[in-house]
Amino acid sequence: MTLNAERIGSWMRMDGSESPSYVMSYDSIVEDPDELLAAIEAGMQISIYGGKSGAVTSLAFLEPVIGGVRDLRIGTINRIVDVDVLNRAQSLRSLTFATGPCDGVLRLGDLPFLEELRVTVTRTLSSALRNPNLRYLSVEGAIPKSFSRISGPIEVFVQEGGRGQEKLPSFEQPAMMRSITRMGPGQFDISQLGEMRSLKELTVTACPNIVGIKTLKTLPGLQSAAFKGCETREKWEDLPDIPCVMLSDVSPMPDRDFLERKKAAGWLVADGESGSEQEDIFVDEDEEEGSFGVFMGRFNALAGAVEIYDDSAPTGVHGELFLQGVIAELRAQGVKLDPEADSEGGLTALYFPERSQAEQVADRAREVLEDANPGVLVAYLRRGALAA
Repeated sequence: MTLNAERIGSWMRMDGSESPSYVMSYDSIVEDPDELLAAIEAGMQISIYGGKSGAVTSLAFLEPVIGGVRDLRIGTINRIVDVDVLNRAQSLRSLTFATGPCDGVLRLGDLPFLEELRVTVTRTLSSALRNPNLRYLSVEGAIPKSFSRISGPIEVFVQEGGRGQEKLPSFEQPAMMRSITRMGPGQFDISQLGEMRSLKELTVTACPNIVGIKTLKTLPGLQSAAFKGCETREKWEDLPDIPCVMLSDVSPMPDRDFLERKKAAGWLVADGESGSEQEDIFVDEDEEEGSFGVFMGRFNALAGAVEIYDDSAPTGVHGELFLQGVIAELRAQGVKLDPEADSEGGLTALYFPERSQAEQVADRAREVLEDANPGVLVAYLRRGALAA
């Protein structure tokens, strides 16, 4: 069986290694068992992407080959049916499951080789958190309290969103943890890491209240820590002499002498104004392209609205949605605007051919952010999504 070269892609495992994937759109799923089996035997992840509101995807197409599937990604907004097929995935090693509504309850805790999981935790998928072999876990949004006990020897944990969830899950084997990434919590208490004696990496992003900084001194194996868009009532100067540290857009700004010493030691630290004193929205000129950009590199003001909007951590893409919502509002008032978006995870960038356009959008965006009412901001995010 010859595989379709246009379907062959790649993906990154949470252990950092790259693997091949066999990718199909939600509306062109491969149902030929021989073709699916050839991809599986070639060591490929089976991956579905895309979708539309009201569409339905059945996993019944996997039934003939499910016993051999090792890596599976279902990434679609479609409603998923026939999920019980996954209960027979006895070779499954990794599962990414980001979908629309889903019926049924899975028994993923019984799968003998499942070690990597990327999901939004729902009742349907909660059994996977009790799998005794799970080593890599990435979740979007909050983890319901009734499912927040993790059985396996988790080494890498990533959680995006869940702003109101300040506590980490209860890890039954904390000594196995090597890396934690937490994006967008309302508060992060570092003292929760006290039993993670093997922790090597810590990253916290977009958090308005970091507490327990001194706890890091009790973690002998910590090699790197990164705090991006974070604030604390404590002192960043209490950070221990970790080999690699990033302090980006933090508040309050550490003492200048401290920063200079740490920069000399190899830390990546800002030496400008405190992040809390920088503008959320600013305009700058791209001289090479002859255009004017509206930029947003801080997303704390959007955090509460993004939590309501999609239960994730705010990023540059959310900033773009917000600005697109502002643009839609101004256009409805008869304003001529010609934006060109070039946003990414860490930066919102919308370019305009004239400075007057960029300034008008930036001024209105600042007015809206000044109140920062989450309900109002959600309305702009939704308007921007419709306009995009």
